[in-house]
Amino acid sequence: MFKKLRARIARTLRQLRRKLAKVLEPKPERDPVWDIPIDFCLRGAKALRDRLHMDEQDYLHVAGAARADCRAHVLYTALDEVKKTALYLMRLREFFDAPIDPRENRVTRLVFSQVLEEQQARERRLMEVLATLILFTTTNEQDYYRHLLLLEDLDGYLSANADMEEFHGARSANVDSSIDRYIVDIRRVEGRVDLALTWYQRQRAPLPQRAQLRPGGRLSSMRSRVKAALPLMTAQEKLLFGFSYAGYGAASEAVHYSVSPRDFLLHGGQEKRNISALGLLGMAILNRSHELIGRPAVPLIDQLRRMLEQSDPAEIVHRYTVRDIKVGDFVLAMNDLAEVIEVRESRFGYRSYKVRYLAEKPMPDIDEDWLQARFVRILMTRERALKDLQQLVEKGHLPKEFGEHLNSITDDELQPHLRKSPLDVWEAGLRDHVESGR
Repeated sequence: MFKKLRARIARTLRQLRRKLAKVLEPKPERDPVWDIPIDFCLRGAKALRDRLHMDEQDYLHVAGAARADCRAHVLYTALDEVKKTALYLMRLREFFDAPIDPRENRVTRLVFSQVLEEQQARERRLMEVLATLILFTTTNEQDYYRHLLLLEDLDGYLSANADMEEFHGARSANVDSSIDRYIVDIRRVEGRVDLALTWYQRQRAPLPQRAQLRPGGRLSSMRSRVKAALPLMTAQEKLLFGFSYAGYGAASEAVHYSVSPRDFLLHGGQEKRNISALGLLGMAILNRSHELIGRPAVPLIDQLRRMLEQSDPAEIVHRYTVRDIKVGDFVLAMNDLAEVIEVRESRFGYRSYKVRYLAEKPMPDIDEDWLQARFVRILMTRERALKDLQQLVEKGHLPKEFGEHLNSITDDELQPHLRKSPLDVWEAGLRDHVESGR
């Protein structure tokens, strides 16, 4: 199901890319598929990095948590990822001089799947950067950046000594000494932050005693960060994440080995979808980085922000996650005729619809099922079905007494009569039309 959604999202991303092409006004000989994301990522990252007042030597030789401006250090790392994306796209462009058919033979399948894995791994990394920057908009103060930097460094030392103890039978006193120093520094910073706001912590509470600390025990998971960031995302950002954790999870599949890969689904052209996604993720990171430093005048990033605001895909997000459908409406549920019998909304504002199948069913023993909004399309509202029945009475195709009966019965008693209109449409040819388009 998510692969179909990714294909739909890809079409929207291509539309956004074309609008970006107009912003940059590329020369005719330039290829907007590649030149727009590469140019924006390279130039945008440099323009913002110049605002951080850090050079490469400072970055390499001064610990992030030791800086007066910890925000600059975190954003420097984020802009690194944007530039790496541009460099990756430049390399990828050379690779795709000629098309690759993954179904041609085993070698082309292996080459093609390896390229997709690389693309998705880069996409996952950019999603992590973007989610982090979005969440920092809620804690955009130096001590929160410092706190996270210290916690990540502490986790590295905890992991190092845990590994040494488990696999080599002893602990390093030097590493333990570093752990003690970090504990002191973290507790000092804790007094200057609101722990309830520390989204990057698994438990938003003071650091426990050293004996209770475990590698990975303090930092929040990426799943929890994506969930916390979703309500703060723009429509474009939700689109890039696929509206939920599923988008990030799909990209994560490229990092982990599975004994059951799905290479039989590979087809030529899949590699192009990620090109737009990678470029737009890089631009979203540029936009959020600009926001975190107070939106100083940076002409290229100002252009980018205006373009994003003008290209707001809110209607697309609404169509895939909400839709305006009510109980009693008649719908196409994954191309099957159905009636909506219940609606639920999550804390993210997304809706699911419980439907009752009225004709064919996906599974013979399942009469009702819950579907996400993107899989439910309105066919006929309850009001329209009622109006059709009333018109049949007015035209004399149904007895006048039946019309009077309609006005006096309850909604539950009325609904079986309303099903006649969509069923008639279905039997009259809609079924054949839907099936021909499957």
